[in-house]
Formats: sequence, C-alpha cells, structure tokens
Amino acid sequence: MYDNLYTKWRPNTFNDIIGQKNIVKYFKNAIFFKKIHHSYIFTGYNGIGKTTIARLLVKSINCININELLIKSNNFPCNTCENCILINENKFYDYIEIDAAIKNSIDDIKLLLENIIYYPIKSKYKIYLIDEIHILSKQGFSALLKSLEEPPNYIKFILATNDIKKIPENILSRCIVLNFEKISICDIVKRLVFILDNENIKYTKKSLYNISIFSNGSIRNSLNILEQCILISNNNTINIDIVNKILNICDINLLLDIINSIVINNICLFNKCINYINKYTFNYNNIFINIINILHILFMLKIDKNYIINPILYSENDIKKILYISNNASIKNLNLFIKYLFKYNKYINYYFNEKIGFNLFFIRIFYIINN
Repeated sequence: MYDNLYTKWRPNTFNDIIGQKNIVKYFKNAIFFKKIHHSYIFTGYNGIGKTTIARLLVKSINCININELLIKSNNFPCNTCENCILINENKFYDYIEIDAAIKNSIDDIKLLLENIIYYPIKSKYKIYLIDEIHILSKQGFSALLKSLEEPPNYIKFILATNDIKKIPENILSRCIVLNFEKISICDIVKRLVFILDNENIKYTKKSLYNISIFSNGSIRNSLNILEQCILISNNNTINIDIVNKILNICDINLLLDIINSIVINNICLFNKCINYINKYTFNYNNIFINIINILHILFMLKIDKNYIINPILYSENDIKKILYISNNASIKNLNLFIKYLFKYNKYINYYFNEKIGFNLFFIRIFYIINN
C-alpha cells in the first residue's frame, strides 16, 4: 500500500517534531511530572502538527516503557511496546479519534459520550481526539460540555481546531488551550532536505525554499507540493522550474522586469512582459505572493542599505536587478504599489477573468506611478 510523504514521514517521537518548541516543552514536563490535564484544545493553522502531537501524547501517556531517560531526551514514546504498536496500527481500543467535519450532530456526540462510563480496556486512560471541533453543532457542544465539566479521572479529551473563534466560551474555559504556530521557512526546508536525502532524491536549495514560502507555514502543504514535484521529475532532481510548474507561477526574473519597467517608466519592457504573461494561464495568487516578497525586499533596502538578500532564493542576476530597482524607486511609489496590490488582492474574486484583472491592475499601477 502506497503511503504519501506526510504519512510516511509523520514524526514518531517528540524529538522528531518540527517547530512547536513551547508545545513540546509543555508536554515533556507534563508527562515527566505526571500532570496531564483532562481536556486540551489544540488550535492553529492546518498541517502544523496538531493531530501528530495529539497522537504522540496518546502514545506517551499509555507507553509501557516510558521512563525519565526517554523523557529527558525527548525521544519518547518508545514505539516498541504493545500499546505504542497498537496505536500506530490504529488498533488501540482506548483511543477514539473522531472527525467532527463528518460526525457533528447531537446524536453522534451522544453516542460517543455514552461510552465514557466504561473503563479503559488495556490502559490507564481512555482518550478522545475530536478533530475539526469548531464544526460541531450547538447541541453537540452542549452535550460535550457536560462531559468536560466533571470527566472521570480515566478520561482525557483532545479537541483540535483551526478556527477557535467558533468554539463557545464555556468549552474554552474548561480546557487548556495550546496555540500551535506556523512552521518557519527554515524549519520546513530542513525537514524537506531530511526527507529527500533519505529518499535519495536530488534537489536544489532554491526549489525547496520556494516550496516552503508557498506552503504558508504548513509542513503538510509543503509535503503535498514536494510529492507532486517528485512525480513530475520522475524521481530525478527537483529544481525551480519543476516547482514553478507545480505552483503555476512565472519565473521571478519576469516579475522583476515588470516591477522595473514600472519604476523606470519603460512602456516597451512593460508591454513585452504583459504580453508574455498573457500567453499562459498562471496562478495569479501565487504570483502576487512573489511580488509581495520582492516589494518587502525593496522596502527593507530603503530602510537598511546593508540588508542582505537571500542568495539561495535569488540568483546573482536577480539581486543586481533588485538593487537597481531599489536605487530607482522612491518610497512614495513603493507605497502606491503595495497599496494597490492589496486593493487588487481584496477584489480579485470579483473579476470574471483573473488574467484580465491581473492586466488591469498592472496597467493601472503603471500609469498611476508614472503620471
């Protein structure tokens, strides 16, 4: 059976977790001092480790071989004892995982909670992980509240969400809320390097940095993009051209030419760039992410002339162009650029044709800045 990269390389110990240092430290101490709360809410963006850490917590508090040495090294749970193996194989009867996106009615929750009165079969605790908890109905939350108020000492709840604003206050007040952070670009790149080295697949650092930027802090998103790149490359070298194809974006050099043509008022270069873009259909949201990154660098160069541009993300020729644009662009024009960029991004969904909207934006910004 084929395992996708996210499943195949899911962390098996707290030592393998990417980012989330505060969360890892919290559970390391909670397990060491045996101070596990009865109810947790894990909140944060998709694909940043909420479910993974929940499963590691489940294994850790039921691990037969858990000891001080393992905990201090972060190399826990053991993954070799009977309980750990059963949890890894989804055969552990004292661990119940529910997706509230599918089972969110009052009847679903009542059926779930009716089993709380029964003691664990094999372990010290019976643990419920309810994912996408914010989708639960109002009646479902009311039923859950009764169990959260006075749970039996053998019951633990882990509630996971990416929209904590939808969870009622009376639920929040009965749980310890742990905020999961998005994963940094550097941490994502390190993880991708580790995986590709183990898979014996070649890559360029620039391609991995670009994958990380467009993953929006999600390790799962980055691995989904990486998996597509691997298949497109036929397991050969993953380079920036392959990443651009998957993300459906144009080369960074073209975007620099567009920005430069606007800054130096070169209508011929501007038309050449726009006409090239019109030949293809791109993911314009991803293109705008790249433009925002370039504008950020230009602003930073205005503030600090010694600002260092990442040589992995940008070639020597790209950096020369960026420095040239910075020398010719005024803060006023950069402010106008970013102002209308955000306006466009706000109204992009109203355009019946994204390509036309993209053209209109750049034509408009060209004449606003140069007149």
